[in-house]
Amino acid sequence: PPEGINPDDDEEKASDRIKAGFIEQKKAEQEVIKEFVEALVAARSPVQKVTVDRGIEPAHAAIKWHCRSYIEQRSNVIVRHQASKVQNSKALDMISRTVGLPSKFGKASPLLNDFPLFAGRSNNTKFPVALRGRLYYPRDEEGRATFLERPTDSLHLPAPSLVAVHPAVSICGPPLSGKTTLARQLAERTGAVYISIPEILSWLCSAKALSSGLSQEILRHIRAGAKVPDKAIVATLQHRLASADVLSRGWVMDDFPLTEAQAEMLTTAGIVPHRFFVINIPEGVVFSRCRELEEARDWKADPDLVQQQEALQRLRLDAYLQTSPSLRTYYALNFDSIRDINV
Repeated sequence: PPEGINPDDDEEKASDRIKAGFIEQKKAEQEVIKEFVEALVAARSPVQKVTVDRGIEPAHAAIKWHCRSYIEQRSNVIVRHQASKVQNSKALDMISRTVGLPSKFGKASPLLNDFPLFAGRSNNTKFPVALRGRLYYPRDEEGRATFLERPTDSLHLPAPSLVAVHPAVSICGPPLSGKTTLARQLAERTGAVYISIPEILSWLCSAKALSSGLSQEILRHIRAGAKVPDKAIVATLQHRLASADVLSRGWVMDDFPLTEAQAEMLTTAGIVPHRFFVINIPEGVVFSRCRELEEARDWKADPDLVQQQEALQRLRLDAYLQTSPSLRTYYALNFDSIRDINV
């Protein structure tokens, strides 16, 4: 090379020019991106920064992964804004004015379309949701939030059965085994009517009920201190189970029938429980509960405490052990309805 000229100086200047051009280009790209982000923010559009490797394919893969949930739930994202909570009174008003109509699920939950619809439950229509002029009824607040978040997950499910469930359940077991507690809780959860033989006898013989030959017969036996005949009990049950609330909601019967003869009379009268729950409890637990009740209650304040004496519970337990095998055999062989509950 000629004297005074260094070729390395030209190479450095060329690299500096390339570097400066690259930096200027990046600055221009950053400015364009910044203006684009500002425009999105001004339009109230959410902006998310995604860290990716260099290259178009890695960038596309990273963006697809970041947007995976949005892509999978695209239909829910589109439909979600069309669903809204409504009060139960407003839902009834919408139906009465034909502004809204029941969905294909009816009063069944769109989230549990294969779950039986208990007609007597109080929360069947407690949490309505309006969507595209149709009314949907999730079972609770959590279910309503789920349906509002992902409505299309349920819209394409098959329609449920139109047959509402009216429970017909009997519960029996040894004394102090928790029959009444279970029956009341089951009636509350299913919306069924709790049926107790002492209660319906008192109802039929009360001053508010119309006097009849059946009530007079029962009163004669009660006043004489005699046992009410099974035939009269079954006839009273027929009257009670024919009431409007029982026909629309179903029933849960507490501690009846007790014998095979009573079960046969119920069957002849057309009263057959769909399920017959038998509570199994060890004998020792029965008497330990009896002693706990005796210690916890005041004899003077609670004269009915005599019903909890151990001697009386022994008689009740012996009577149950004598009649229960033939009773469960009757329902097991004829209806296959026996279900055991082990305590």
